Amino acid sequence: VAILLLTAAVILGYGILAPHALLARSLTRTPVVVAAVSTQGKNDHAARLPADAAPPPPASPAEPAPPAPVRVTWPDVVSGRVLDADRKPLRGAAVVLNGTERTTDAEGRFTLESVPPEARLLVKLPGYAKAMIEPTRETLDVVLKPHVVKAAYLTYFGVGDRGIRGRVLDLTARTELNAVVIDVKGDRGWIPYRTEVELALAAGAQGPSTLRDFDALLADLKSRGVYTIARIVTFKDNILANHRRDLAVIDTRTGKPWIDNERLAWVDPFREEVWEYNLAIAKEAAEKGFDEIQFDYVRFPTDGKLGVARYAKANTKESRLEAISAFLARARRELAPLGVFLAADVFGYTAFNENDTDI
Repeated sequence: VAILLLTAAVILGYGILAPHALLARSLTRTPVVVAAVSTQGKNDHAARLPADAAPPPPASPAEPAPPAPVRVTWPDVVSGRVLDADRKPLRGAAVVLNGTERTTDAEGRFTLESVPPEARLLVKLPGYAKAMIEPTRETLDVVLKPHVVKAAYLTYFGVGDRGIRGRVLDLTARTELNAVVIDVKGDRGWIPYRTEVELALAAGAQGPSTLRDFDALLADLKSRGVYTIARIVTFKDNILANHRRDLAVIDTRTGKPWIDNERLAWVDPFREEVWEYNLAIAKEAAEKGFDEIQFDYVRFPTDGKLGVARYAKANTKESRLEAISAFLARARRELAPLGVFLAADVFGYTAFNENDTDI
């Protein structure tokens, strides 16, 4: 009993002597907000808020999503005209859509049927810049702008040299040069990038210098507005001739591939498998984004012991003309729908020479 009386006296004395400020703070302390919790097997406890707290604002309604843009598509039949800057009709302009090519008539008109609804339309004509047209429901008047090509030339080894490439890019930036010719298959038959043409890989045409970032180089040229030309040395091909002797021009004295004064072998222009090989390389270049395919050495040999060269056919003026013309016609049919221009290197005197100079 004595102990209980003593404890009660201590508690009563503390309450009388305690500082008023401390007591006031204890009594006026701001209530603590306790979030409601609900757990299985226990009562839910609602959050306790101060009496004078404002109710929370009502939730804003979600803004509706913007409407999807209307996608314009081609009509079933697309027609139009191709004009120059003076709005004069351009005859023979190529209109390419989804791998199909049509040419304009004398009035510059064209008509396409069964057009894929969202495909882009490409219009091109030598001497003019290509035009890409987005789908529209209206009749087209396509105006082409003149484009004069002035190019620097990068050989197989030149395109692989960063310093040489840099100097060429500098020229295109500060001079009237606006294009670059690049050896895609050079004088020795080598290809400067990682090709996927099976016969080229089997023959060893990859060569000693392969540019790993070739696609990045081409993209950089495009971003600078530089027109790109893929040079393909066609029938002078030391690599293919030695890999496939059945496709080579043969030296009748030795039975081996015939060689010219540079000691380089040639493939037979009469062999259509040779055509297909060069077209496969050209198509790969077009897919990489080149603007133009330029065939060089698209002819018969001019130097060396020509009298001992044997071909798959009799080598006459008529057979030579037929072979070269047929190859270029096939190249035109197969490459033009890919959107590239097509060119062939020739000797200057062909402008006034009345024969084929035996090549």
